[in-house]
Amino acid sequence: MKIMIILLALFLFLYGCDTIVCEQPYMQVGSECCLDKDNNKICDSDEAINGETNMVITEKEPKIIEKEVKKYVCWNGLVVDSPEKCPKKEEKEDEEAGRKISIPSLEKQNERGTVIKNVNLTPACPNGVRGGRVYYKVGTVPDEMVFELKEAGKKYREVYRRDGLYEGDVYFAVCEKCSGNQIEFRVEEGKAYIFRIMFNQSTVYSRIEYSNEHLIDTREGSGYMLKVC
Repeated sequence: MKIMIILLALFLFLYGCDTIVCEQPYMQVGSECCLDKDNNKICDSDEAINGETNMVITEKEPKIIEKEVKKYVCWNGLVVDSPEKCPKKEEKEDEEAGRKISIPSLEKQNERGTVIKNVNLTPACPNGVRGGRVYYKVGTVPDEMVFELKEAGKKYREVYRRDGLYEGDVYFAVCEKCSGNQIEFRVEEGKAYIFRIMFNQSTVYSRIEYSNEHLIDTREGSGYMLKVC
């Protein structure tokens, strides 16, 4: 009888060692305990996994709105909404020559309300010497055309005259005595000239039209003097 009691006590002791007790906020799952903070009888770790599995992430594509904004950079670096807001006369730094040069004020409103389509000046090499090309285009052939120059503070003077054409070009050279079949007029080195064309439209419109003013800069470091011919 004593032996039976001892065996029963030993059996109960071993059985008690295998019994697992989980206290809140834990719950028993098999032979383990898991965290169940919200006490919904589901392990928090299982809820996290299920939540990640069922999670659907949607991304909305950004809407790009493009708006064109026009800005203009003046000769002095000022950024404005329209060319008319640029200062007309001051000084600018000539980066190539490394010195300051005075820029004359140029009239850029002459061609409004006229039949002048385009007047443009670019460096060129007429007859192999440094100079420039004057390109012009009009909507109506004028009676004649007069090419004029002046220096700042002085009056315009005629340097070349020709019959009117719809479109064409005229060449000038930076020299004192050079000549050639491609050179219509000459300018001196080391100066700043203001240039314009007079279009005589008396026959058709009974008026005289002038192009916008352009700068012919023959000073050191200018585009005309840096032209390699």
